[in-house]
Amino acid sequence: MAILVQKFGGSSLANGEKIRRAAGLSLSAVRQGFQVVVVVSAQGDLTDQLLTQAGELCRAPSPRELDQLLSAGEQMSAALFAMALEEFGAPAVSLTGWQAGILTGRTHQNASIQTVRPGRILAELNQGKIAVVAGFQGISAAGEVTTLGRGGSDITAVALAAALKGERCQIYTDVDGVYTADPRLVPTARRFEAIGYDDMLALAKAGAQVLHSRSVELAQKSAVEVEVLSSQTGAPGTKVVAGCPPVSAAAREERSALVEIEGLPDRPGAVFRVFSLLGAKGIEVDAIAQSPAQESRRKVAFSVGEGRMAAAQSLLESARGELGYQSLAASSGLSKITLLGECGEGIAPSLEDRGIPVLLSSQGKRRSCALVPRENSVAALEAVHRDFLTGEVPQRELPAAQS
Repeated sequence: MAILVQKFGGSSLANGEKIRRAAGLSLSAVRQGFQVVVVVSAQGDLTDQLLTQAGELCRAPSPRELDQLLSAGEQMSAALFAMALEEFGAPAVSLTGWQAGILTGRTHQNASIQTVRPGRILAELNQGKIAVVAGFQGISAAGEVTTLGRGGSDITAVALAAALKGERCQIYTDVDGVYTADPRLVPTARRFEAIGYDDMLALAKAGAQVLHSRSVELAQKSAVEVEVLSSQTGAPGTKVVAGCPPVSAAAREERSALVEIEGLPDRPGAVFRVFSLLGAKGIEVDAIAQSPAQESRRKVAFSVGEGRMAAAQSLLESARGELGYQSLAASSGLSKITLLGECGEGIAPSLEDRGIPVLLSSQGKRRSCALVPRENSVAALEAVHRDFLTGEVPQRELPAAQS
């Protein structure tokens, strides 16, 4: 019997009615002949509430205790989901990440899955039960509870689908697929029937919140077919698979920051060293721009996620002697707009023509980025979609199944 992994996000589980609706989707899959594994996130904004409570009690909670605290949110969802299934007459069992055999590295708050031992899940499935797994968490070799960081439940679902050799992994969310832009911000955005791993990964890294980039990377590596669909309707969504033609789409990373290095020496390896230092600390950069060298020095600017701005600034300031630059500045309150696809001269001229300030822009062959003030970000996304993505989205045939 084929195994189907379903993941439900926090917005799909925010209250009892939504949990019952989600449980109904799992029951429907069982009736279609699947063995079903469900992965759940914490309800609604419960994770944020727990973080707030922790901050009220302790100025700097230890990563270990935060993992102990935050993992409880997904465990609550799993138990409630299993109760809803049992009320419908379906045998079910809730499992923590470690009960489900998810083994991780030692890093708290952002652990990586090392391996999955799905014996317990398979035993429950073979007894005719639906296994409901708490996402976002696992256990280290030292027996410590760990959490997987942002997008952790998506990662859990894809990892289980790979380990169980599931037919596919369904990601249920509050939109019914992957669009040319976020349909909640751009009403004219259009849905793709299918999208390739590489394009989905590029959109995820550009700020599209449908799937986390780490889950897409894992799906591609493990050849797991992912389907993004709505928990409200259960209608077919967008499949993320190998072999799809390139698509064009736009995305917004709402909370971005700009870092500017003035007077970096124009010598071999100087720019590479800047980004090597940042990469070694896990600080991802994007939208990189360099000015022409003047008097053997140049300006280098780039974007980072707003939450990493202070870390990037501190790291570069501590390395000023080594890097030899003249000054450093950082500014927040920005958003990054990215166009994936053919972009001509880039998106910056289009935005500036509409009076939207562009603080930084960069352009590649099929990708153009611009940093804009956050208050202009929705208008900027709509403008890019209108100017570059107004054509029809072709209906794409899915690749033939591999035997």
